[in-house]
Amino acid sequence: MFLPAVAADYSHVTFNWWSKGANKTTLRGNAKDRAKIVGVIAATINSKPDEEWLVIHPMKQPGYEGQPGFCIESELIPMLTNPAPVNFLHWGLHLGRNDFRTIKNVVIVGSLHYGQTANEALYAAAVGKLTNLDQRGVKLVGDGEFVHHVYQAACRSNVRNIKDGVAGAATIYLITADRAHRAPLIAKAMPGCIIIDWEPVPKPPLPKERLMLETMARLFEASPISINLKELYLACGGKDSEYLKRMWTRPAVIAFMKENGIKKVGHRLVRYSAAKIP
Repeated sequence: MFLPAVAADYSHVTFNWWSKGANKTTLRGNAKDRAKIVGVIAATINSKPDEEWLVIHPMKQPGYEGQPGFCIESELIPMLTNPAPVNFLHWGLHLGRNDFRTIKNVVIVGSLHYGQTANEALYAAAVGKLTNLDQRGVKLVGDGEFVHHVYQAACRSNVRNIKDGVAGAATIYLITADRAHRAPLIAKAMPGCIIIDWEPVPKPPLPKERLMLETMARLFEASPISINLKELYLACGGKDSEYLKRMWTRPAVIAFMKENGIKKVGHRLVRYSAAKIP
């Protein structure tokens, strides 16, 4: 007989999810990407330098097949304004610990993956067969293990202090790929939690976005105060305003307009800043 599950409310838990690969293989194989990730973590922690933090990260890696090793902790500490309140745990030590139960700021770097072979072995053990494994079931095992380890990592923090059915407040900065597919799994495991798309490093503009921004810059050079939206979409090759309809919510477009003091007012773009458009 199964006991009923104990439900908790995680509405005081916020995940800021940067959908970027950050497992040990990725971090070891791309020093430029690793430096970008470590820089983002440092800037995030430095935004609240006097608060306690917990960073959960891949274990220190030695060099392998000609690739240099790395250590997130040793690379991050010199970049911190105040390293004293920052605590570190590597994957594998994120289970069943109570040492950090008062911390409300958590950075989770990557996630703990068992790999296809291990997931198949777990599934085979669960169903009691070794051949003709249902790959849909194997995928469910992988998804379940991903959620389990993220949950365990998050619950090293103040999240674990559940009172009257409500989990403790915490802000989790999760850096791992595949946000769109796996965000619903986190939401199911932690009912009520808030999951926010976090883009600390703007993605390069797509071709249509680049065309729009280059055209906007050229038109503002000729008319520094304002330009007509019709003029913009025609210059981009569009037939009507529908051509640019989806562009206004794109991060690259929003960032460009903010940096250059440009606002959309009715059927015009108005420039309120005197800064030169690059």
